[in-house]
Amino acid sequence: MLNFNSFNALDVRHQTEYVWDNGMYISSKIKEDCVVNLHQLHNFYVELLYCKKANKVKQIMAFKKVDAVLDYLDEPELNMHVEAVNDILQQPNF
Repeated sequence: MLNFNSFNALDVRHQTEYVWDNGMYISSKIKEDCVVNLHQLHNFYVELLYCKKANKVKQIMAFKKVDAVLDYLDEPELNMHVEAVNDILQQPNF
């Protein structure tokens, strides 16, 4: 399991593979001619900026602050994710 700093030290190709193999997809949004996919990876989040025209991931941004996912709050998938996390956190043994 990679931590935040180890993940950021990887090149884009290895980051992309690691997210696809180990991340949990949460939501997407459209940004110009690209799609931004939000994933949760261990204890941080990752955005993959995928451009359809170029057929490649152009940028990857990893972040720890939950505030950074506010752009996705209107997305039903994220609302379900937040509800599931809240349910887990409210369990007595957590």
